[in-house]
Amino acid sequence: GVKQVRPLSFYRALMAPPTDARLWIGRLGGEIVCGVLGFVSPEETYVWWSGASPKARPVSAFPATLALLVEDCGSRRVNFGFSGHQSRLTDFKEQLGAAPLSVPVIELAPRPRTPWHALLVFGRAHMRTRAARESATKERA
Repeated sequence: GVKQVRPLSFYRALMAPPTDARLWIGRLGGEIVCGVLGFVSPEETYVWWSGASPKARPVSAFPATLALLVEDCGSRRVNFGFSGHQSRLTDFKEQLGAAPLSVPVIELAPRPRTPWHALLVFGRAHMRTRAARESATKERA
């Protein structure tokens, strides 16, 4: 499915001082072609979001931006998030020096703040359940 893009106001608020969020961008001829948003602390930088346009690929702008983040952040460790057992992503991270690390994951269930939010939470849960059922049906076929 198509991921929903958060409104620009969300990112502006996220980056407003005081914040631990930092944004690294890659440019090609003045045009932004990739970006990485991370939360920085002395112990660890967590890469929360990243993206690149097709123009970034031929000039390796995205890996260069990740390398810049690693150099600039000053953290002891950089966390690029989970690979979801995607071998290409795992290989990429290993080339950057990543090592597997077991960590507990706690999924927090949101508590709806408004009736509209409650409807959104219900709708998302319904879509996840439906997608899981469809996936299970395809596996059996």
